[in-house]
Amino acid sequence: MQEEIFDVYTRYGKYLGTKPKSFCHSNNPGVYHKPVWIWIVNSDYEYIGEYI
Repeated sequence: MQEEIFDVYTRYGKYLGTKPKSFCHSNNPGVYHKPVWIWIVNSDYEYIGEYI
């Protein structure tokens, strides 16, 4: 399985390019990626799952 590739940015939002997930999650100050978390709930607001 191929590792995820993230767009990476400075802390001020300047685009730097792309890096693998392992690089982004290592001890590497100054490199950030923009995550999106989506929680799925039913009409009673009961948690069903999530997509990250």
